[in-house]
Amino acid sequence: MKGSKVKWIIGGMILGLMILSISACKKSTSPTTNLDKDAILRLVAEDSTTFPKEIIDPDSLGTPKLAVVDSVKFWWRKINSVTRIINVSIYPADSTHLYPYAFVTVIDTLYGRLVIIGCDSSDTLIRTVKPLTDEAIKRAYFEKRGTNEDTHRGWRLMGISGLLVHSFPNNTRQINSVHLLSPGYDQIFTEDYITGITPRDSILTFQAGDSVTLTVTTGDPTDLVYLHRLPCHYYNCKPHRQPFYNSGDGTFTGTWVIGECLVDTCDFVIRHAAIDVIKYNSIYGDTSHPYDSRIWGVIYKVNTNR
Repeated sequence: MKGSKVKWIIGGMILGLMILSISACKKSTSPTTNLDKDAILRLVAEDSTTFPKEIIDPDSLGTPKLAVVDSVKFWWRKINSVTRIINVSIYPADSTHLYPYAFVTVIDTLYGRLVIIGCDSSDTLIRTVKPLTDEAIKRAYFEKRGTNEDTHRGWRLMGISGLLVHSFPNNTRQINSVHLLSPGYDQIFTEDYITGITPRDSILTFQAGDSVTLTVTTGDPTDLVYLHRLPCHYYNCKPHRQPFYNSGDGTFTGTWVIGECLVDTCDFVIRHAAIDVIKYNSIYGDTSHPYDSRIWGVIYKVNTNR
């Protein structure tokens, strides 16, 4: 009787240890995955150069920009708030990936207003304000090249997409293609390039002083097309917005010169540019014509030759 009781106790202890062991195995991968996800989220949050919230719209500061038209003197976007959603999918190393890897999608929704200053037929100044909502999507690819003890648990940004932005709920503008011509490139880009992930060491790269010409095809000769760019990231450099020349056949052309870095110690600088297509009546029409826009944003590197 006593021996049976001992057997029952020992059996119970073994069963308990087995349950604990199985439970631990079930839980072991989840905390690791969560820690890796948190590390990637921190990396995105800390890298404001690659993942800024408003770089696609330099007008978000609310600074009036000359429209260079007859009845409209100035227009600009004013962003009041931005909400960000980040989706992270993590996968183990496999036959085609030497390292654990992750795909990240960053979705920013920008809320604000479009402000237009113009004149009526009697030359009276008129201010028109339209509500604005833009959705901006960027994708990225990460690999775990280090150990858990390394910064960000070893995760590294390995590839990045362009930025695809469209107004919401009105979204009728299109960018069919962009032809880039510079000393280093003669290339036509479609939306697949903007939404696709480019290896980090293969992003567009220019030399300081390069002249870059862009020809944008929208198919609608009434579109308003602008180039947004940040000349640098130092000494409070202001963003630029310049109109493209309208050829009258649904194509628009613009040229700019790549500026130098203003800091003597830098060898290269990361910058952003965006092609902004706005429906004509969004700027020229009254409040019955809502905000309607489509934007392609790109990240590029400039060698400063210092």
